[in-house]
Amino acid sequence: MQGVSLAPILSLFSQNCLLTSLVFVIYLGTFPVRTFQKKG
Repeated sequence: MQGVSLAPILSLFSQNCLLTSLVFVIYLGTFPVRTFQKKG
């Protein structure tokens, strides 16, 4: 039972890791632009 319930959680975790890293990269890429627009 534990192995069966652990598999989808692991796959979900890996998908969330990819999604989170993607959002983090996009946020890091747009952060300097936002600060530059605020200063300008």
